Amino acid sequence: MINVGFGLFDQLELPEGKDYRTLLKEKLEVVRIADRLGCFDTFFSTERHFTRLSVNLSQSVLLAALSQITSRMRLGALVYVLPLRNPLVLAEEISMLDHITDGRLEVGFGSGISELEMKFFGLEPESARAMSREAFELLIQYFRSDSPTFSFEGSFYRYSEVPRIVRPVQTPHPPVWVPSRNKETMKWLGKEALNTAWMFDSYGTIKSAFDNYWKSFTSNERKPKVGIVRHLLVAKTDEEALKLIRPALVNYGRDERYLFNASKKKYASERKGYEPFDLFRFEDPDSLIKQEIAIAGSPRTVASKIKKAISLTGANYFIPYMDFGDTPHERVVESIELFEKEVFPEFN
Repeated sequence: MINVGFGLFDQLELPEGKDYRTLLKEKLEVVRIADRLGCFDTFFSTERHFTRLSVNLSQSVLLAALSQITSRMRLGALVYVLPLRNPLVLAEEISMLDHITDGRLEVGFGSGISELEMKFFGLEPESARAMSREAFELLIQYFRSDSPTFSFEGSFYRYSEVPRIVRPVQTPHPPVWVPSRNKETMKWLGKEALNTAWMFDSYGTIKSAFDNYWKSFTSNERKPKVGIVRHLLVAKTDEEALKLIRPALVNYGRDERYLFNASKKKYASERKGYEPFDLFRFEDPDSLIKQEIAIAGSPRTVASKIKKAISLTGANYFIPYMDFGDTPHERVVESIELFEKEVFPEFN
């Protein structure tokens, strides 16, 4: 039996034909069910803007609301997009939110993967990444300092003797996540023993990245979660699951490409250690299923493929993405319930 942790990932995707209020009600129900079932230790939400791929317009508002309808599951922002907000305000917001969630908060930080979205805010990719690095450094210093006041001198942010009134419940701060699809970044994440997650790509690509992580990992004090995110659908039979997931993947891909136009057909530029995933591959769902970038099947099939994913990548945490594309709400609920009843017992 493989000992692996499970989270549950969601982007609050808004497919064509669904209204926002219905979407929110359905998401709240999914989280209530996941909290009651007990197989997922954390619910993770992402932050994107101006796209049907994600209409989670505020991580803190969503997680505060979810904290009031859950009692067990931890709640993770995966991520806060750092260049879009004042890091000092975010530090206070996180401190407050950790109290609202009764110490169940997890926080992820990132620079904003979609350059198309960043441009709407007037941010160029390189400057956004530089701001993000500095904001991350500021936040870590803010939470780990014992001083009653906080000062910081950087290129983008400067503060002097700022009083700190509220500190998080968790000391020195909630668990930190930095998800990435950059093999070079994995070296730094391993050295810092930070939680991370990787979405898309083949097992070979992920293993190469996670090898970088574990080779750099030296901490004797922390046990970080190194996770993979996979689109996943469980049904009673393989045939039924495959029939359901194919159109859902196609529709998901179209929502991923919502901001694409004739001249922009990638959401980010290639750089050292990072290559954007070809989102047009979702037009051929069978190729994604064959590579197990998406997983669908009966409980037995799904359990087998998750075991394979863990053994081939060096991950110790698995984060299924189970409500995507135009998957009917009742089938999402059924998939989660089957996961808890027949997949989860294979691992813990």
